[in-house]
Amino acid sequence: MTGATVTWTVSFGGGRQPQRPRAAPGGGAPPVAQPPADSAQAPRVGPRRADAAARLARRLALAHHVEDLIERGVLRDHADAAAVLGISRPRMSQLAALLALSPAIQERILTGQLACSEREMRHVAAQPLWDEQTRMVEALAQRTHTRRAATVAADDQPQERTEREARFRN
Repeated sequence: MTGATVTWTVSFGGGRQPQRPRAAPGGGAPPVAQPPADSAQAPRVGPRRADAAARLARRLALAHHVEDLIERGVLRDHADAAAVLGISRPRMSQLAALLALSPAIQERILTGQLACSEREMRHVAAQPLWDEQTRMVEALAQRTHTRRAATVAADDQPQERTEREARFRN
């Protein structure tokens, strides 16, 4: 990773009804700064992919936070973290699996430069070799870019037909 520090505000509500804040055992969570205002560096992606990328970044940040709490002794293990967060043990394991991603991929996720789903990233994280992970992520990014280009082209076609129809009717 580079020498840059990336911090994000993490919200776990997901647009659902507001939840009462829970205090972490032994104190609270350390304050988290806002994401960088310059989002021009992030690639442009469709709204669904952008939402998925933001969710993935929040979940990766949560996995790092839980790991930090375990290392500091605030939480005993992932089972304890699952109980505190109100999620199942298997779900906590899924989140912890994201920590197996290479540091370069984690950096791309946290800076918003990689728009992939959590499920795709868990598949990548199952690969123990970082070079292979990087190859898999590049293939995913290429497929995503190709799909997005096809979607944009498909979205443009109905407009063109409408314009053509308008010309013939006039």
